[in-house]
Amino acid sequence: MANTEIAFLIFILMFLSFLGLIQYLGGPQVISPFDYFWLAGGIVGIAGTCVIATGIPCAASLIVFGLASFTKYLIFGDVYTMAMFVPLFVVLIYVVSRLARGGG
Repeated sequence: MANTEIAFLIFILMFLSFLGLIQYLGGPQVISPFDYFWLAGGIVGIAGTCVIATGIPCAASLIVFGLASFTKYLIFGDVYTMAMFVPLFVVLIYVVSRLARGGG
């Protein structure tokens, strides 16, 4: 049976891929291409920081990404997008950082 964190990560990535497919086929735009790059950059940055330097740098990178995402969606986005994607991004980055540190 798959681990809980890995199953959650696969589910979220499949959901984001499904949203991308819907948009590609002409459906409504729920998530912008910039949001995909923002999420990918966050995953690579957080996972890289947590693998190379655990502890305070890992927590600091989580805080910076969380605050930057919150500010990005609050100032440059609408409230509905922020309410939907900021918790998703923060939980997803936490799961990736936990897996990068060897937990789960």
